[in-house]
Amino acid sequence: MRGAKLLLFSVKSLDTEAAAQSLAAHLDPDAIVLGMQNGVDNIERIRRHLPNPVMPSVVYVAAAMAGPGIIRHTGRGDLVIGALDRSGSGTGLPAGCLQETAALLERAAIPCRISENIEGELWAKLLMNCAYNAISALGRAQYGRIAASPAAREVMSAAVREVIAVAEAEGVTLPPGDLVDAARRLADAMAGATSSTAQDIARGKPTEIDYLNGYVVRRGEARDVPTPVNRTLHALVKLLEGADGSPAA
Repeated sequence: MRGAKLLLFSVKSLDTEAAAQSLAAHLDPDAIVLGMQNGVDNIERIRRHLPNPVMPSVVYVAAAMAGPGIIRHTGRGDLVIGALDRSGSGTGLPAGCLQETAALLERAAIPCRISENIEGELWAKLLMNCAYNAISALGRAQYGRIAASPAAREVMSAAVREVIAVAEAEGVTLPPGDLVDAARRLADAMAGATSSTAQDIARGKPTEIDYLNGYVVRRGEARDVPTPVNRTLHALVKLLEGADGSPAA
């Protein structure tokens, strides 16, 4: 990592602290860390261990490892970036950094949009993850099949409504529009996608469910907002993982 000016931080959420700690002694002081993870609290967790400027991004791409060295791309591939500062201490991002990063990504044929409300965008992505990831894993289903099932759609919509309620209780300004409908329409752009949670379960790997539906449950408890659907989805994926993090027999 020495000499890098832009680091794409894309490990699983459960590996955030360990990865950030391992980088601390190697990154140049002016290197920009671009967070490219699921969940909404990774930027804060990275900043605890790295003095570098950390830029949040929201990643919309459907891809899977089809085999050793083989990646299957099944939908989208665009980013949203922005400056995140809830602490009041500043974002730490140099002036013009967002524009320069967006231009660099665009030159690499990666569509990139700068948002003035990146926190809301992160929660909107969390909302999508909570709608699809667990259901895809539990039902062993691609997004298109989930959206085609009235029963699955209702579970998905109920999970989304809970996330919206928790976000509002947290003081987050979500993007405008009908987010329940937006979640349903995501399957149109990613019908052939299988969630990363489903892929992790298939490989016998720990999932990020604690940082998706599980995070919503924890923040709901803290804000006295009920989240029974997200709680059920979280519990069932944890059961599928196995109590020790390995797949249940």
